[in-house]
Amino acid sequence: MPPDIEPGPADPVLIRCAALPGQVRVTLGAAPAHPFYLARWRSAQRRFRLGLRRLAALRDGEGGLLPAPLAAETRADLLRLDRQLCEILYPPLSASAVVEVLAITPAERRAWSDGLRLPLPHHALARRGQRSYRYPAYDGRTIALIAERPDLIAGWRAEDAAARPAPE
Repeated sequence: MPPDIEPGPADPVLIRCAALPGQVRVTLGAAPAHPFYLARWRSAQRRFRLGLRRLAALRDGEGGLLPAPLAAETRADLLRLDRQLCEILYPPLSASAVVEVLAITPAERRAWSDGLRLPLPHHALARRGQRSYRYPAYDGRTIALIAERPDLIAGWRAEDAAARPAPE
């Protein structure tokens, strides 16, 4: 998998901070382009507004403004809120959801997973009634980042086509 796809663990993925004189404006980044994420985006926006209101009340802020400079505790709270938003917006994806989001074939998904182009799936837990099931699930954030780069998918397809032996 390309190294520029992986976000850093200490970097906020969705929350953006901009310095103003004596204050810091905290906003939510742009919505993902894929329609798969739109309903989840609305849920993330509601959670962001609620979390920011609580944080502003604790830190003497107002609306999306917090007093500058941000204390270490405030930064930790923002990172925690960012992780919660990522869990809402980018849940683990099943193999069929990966095929849908990336607009690839199941054969491409299998080959690219085996070739380590797609991140290796981990196992997620689902419940049906009293029974729990483990199923292979891909990292939703990484798949969303790949979906935003159709040139990457086209490049992988070109590499696969070049690697195939020519028909005689």
